[in-house]
Amino acid sequence: MTTLGAHLRAALAADDVAAVRSLLSELSRSPQDDAAHGVDAALRLAAWARLLVRDAPAVHADGAVGEASVLDADVRRTRQDEAELSAAEARAALRALLRGFCARHGRPYRQGLNEVAAPFAALGVAAGDERAAAAAFGAFVGRYGAAVYLAPAGTEATAQTVDGFGALALYHDPAVAAALAARGWPAQLAATPWLLTLGAKAAGDLASCCRIFDAVIAADDAAHVFCVGVGLLAARRAELLAGARAEAAAGLRADDGAARAAALAAAAAAARATPPGCLAALRCALAGGDAPAPAPRGCLVLSAADLAARLGSPGVVVLDVAPPRDADRVAAGRLRSALRPDALVGPLSPLAGNADAAGRAQNAAAWARAGKERFKVAST
Repeated sequence: MTTLGAHLRAALAADDVAAVRSLLSELSRSPQDDAAHGVDAALRLAAWARLLVRDAPAVHADGAVGEASVLDADVRRTRQDEAELSAAEARAALRALLRGFCARHGRPYRQGLNEVAAPFAALGVAAGDERAAAAAFGAFVGRYGAAVYLAPAGTEATAQTVDGFGALALYHDPAVAAALAARGWPAQLAATPWLLTLGAKAAGDLASCCRIFDAVIAADDAAHVFCVGVGLLAARRAELLAGARAEAAAGLRADDGAARAAALAAAAAAARATPPGCLAALRCALAGGDAPAPAPRGCLVLSAADLAARLGSPGVVVLDVAPPRDADRVAAGRLRSALRPDALVGPLSPLAGNADAAGRAQNAAAWARAGKERFKVAST
């Protein structure tokens, strides 16, 4: 049987970018390890570099780096138990990767960047191509984390990112979001470490970190980092509702291929189920740029078109039915102001929590308690 790795090599040889993207996405959702698919460090690095690096690879830059002592300390403590990063050569590669990135962009080192760089450093050493690893790492951060790591100090990216995930978690599974909030540990607090490391801290081991990055790179979307978080909540839904704190969903356990596959499959489903306007706002929170519509802090904005398209669709629950004239205006996509709390239409995601009548009722009740303040309809 031809392995996924063999297909990936063939796609790279043919420069079939669409096939490389599709195969990398498929790999991310597999419960089997890389060896079972014939995927090694050189092959993954080649796939990442092909999808990420569109210009000539950047060379290492030299020069003073702000917060250099913090950078060195973080290098020493980054995934100390991982064989791929424990050798002196790998630590030196990680340090060079971080120093080169900061010097090239003229930015001081920011904590968390070490976690993002770790898989790139490990792949570069294992594949014997640290130049390609540096180019892929720089492109990855520039494309999916510019607002976090390249924006000036004092940026609002952190608050927007964390609050945005809180709203997304509520959108996809109000019952879980409400249960965690009631225990004093809302989902966005547990998610903060891995949101601000572009998904890296969601991984219990380097292998899972690589699979998360596979998914983000294949999707080519910073918003997919948020969807990975939703996938983690979905994969642990039963234990979270049963009383576990949000830490249970804060990371993929090492060597748990089944949970990893379930979480990343749910992440892909979340990406498909999230209204495009919401994805655009989340994308901007990590990658920078202007959101399509301003949103109050902690809210997601649904365009009138997003909302109208979901009326009558499976998984959509309508709460507190609006007066007919307002309902008509929503359906026509012409609502020009935020919906009043007594005229709320609640669009619920078709993920696991809404798969049956009991789950929908549970989520509808949670939405009625907590959702009214978190979703606004943008002017058209």
